[in-house]
Amino acid sequence: MAPLTRLTAAGRMEMRLREDIVSGALPALSTLAGTPALAKRYGVSLVTAQKVLKKLADAGLLIRRNGAPTIIAPCRNRIVGVLLPNMKRKLTLAQSETHYLTVSGILDECNKHDYHMIIINTRDKKLTHEMLYELGVTGLIALYPYGHEELLQCIQSSSVPTVCVNLLTQSDIARYNCLNFDYVSAGKQVWEYFKKRFCKNPAFYLGTQPFREHQHRYWIFEGFKNAAAADGVTIQVINAVECGIAQAQINPEIDSIFFGESSEMEEYCSLYGKDRELFGFFYPSTAGASFAIDYPAIGRKALQCLAENSLPQIGKAELLPLKYMDAISMV
Repeated sequence: MAPLTRLTAAGRMEMRLREDIVSGALPALSTLAGTPALAKRYGVSLVTAQKVLKKLADAGLLIRRNGAPTIIAPCRNRIVGVLLPNMKRKLTLAQSETHYLTVSGILDECNKHDYHMIIINTRDKKLTHEMLYELGVTGLIALYPYGHEELLQCIQSSSVPTVCVNLLTQSDIARYNCLNFDYVSAGKQVWEYFKKRFCKNPAFYLGTQPFREHQHRYWIFEGFKNAAAADGVTIQVINAVECGIAQAQINPEIDSIFFGESSEMEEYCSLYGKDRELFGFFYPSTAGASFAIDYPAIGRKALQCLAENSLPQIGKAELLPLKYMDAISMV
C-alpha cells in the first residue's frame, strides 16, 4: 500500500477509518462522530468527509440514516431486527413476560452466531422498508404480529428474510414464514392427562374474555374437545365472559376443569378450593398441573432459522412444541 503521504486527503481519511473499524477501535454499533468533527480530525473538507463516509457506507462498514447519527456496522453486517408491534416502551419481565423472555432467547442465540440485535418497536416508529435498509437489518423476527395488517404487508413485500412467531390464522400461514405454537396438540395432550385420572365429566373454562377463532384458547379448546369426542365424551363449557368466575355456574357433577390461563385456575381455587382435577395453560401453577411455553427456546429457534437459512416454508407453519410442567415436581 502506498505511504500515507502519497494518498489524497480522502484516501488518508478512508484508510484510517477502515483500520479503526477493523481493529475494533471503533466498536460495532458504536456511534461515529459528526461530519464536522471528523473533517477537523482528519484535516479534510466537509465535502471530502461526506464522500468518504458514503463510500464506507456503500462498502457495508457504516450504517447511515437520515437525521440520525452514523453507526459502525457489525462484522459482515449481520444484524437481526426484533420487531415488537406496538409494545410498551420499556420491555421488562414484569410488564411483558412473553416478549421479554422470547427476546432473551434471541439475544442468547445472537451471541452464539455473531449477530447484533436491534429492537424495532412500532409504537415509536412505523416499520418501513427504508427503516430496515437504513438500520442494515439482514434478518427480521416479528414477535406475535397478529392483527397488525400494515406491518404484515410490509413484512410480506420486504426482501429481508423474516420469521413470524405465532400467527394464529390459516390465511396468515399461507403468506408468511411462521413458527406457530401447536395449541391443538396441547389440547389433545390435556385430554390424555384427564383420561389417566379417570375424569368422566370434564369442562373447559372459557375465561372472562370474548372467545374468538383467532385466539390461542380457541385452538386449545378445539384439540381438547375433539380428542374427548373421539372417546365419546362431550366437554361441558363454563362461560364466565359476562358474569365472571365468582358467579359462573359450575355443575357439581363436573369432576375436572381445563383452564386456558393458569392464573384463572389460581383464582378459582381461591374462591372454591381445590375439589376437582384442574389443569392450566401458559404458566406453572400451584393449583394443579399445567403447560408452560419455553419462550427463550422460541427466540433461539427463530434466530436459528435465520442464521442457518432454514426458514419455514411459506404456507406450512412449523409447529413449536409446548413444554409440559408438573406443578409438583416442576420437571
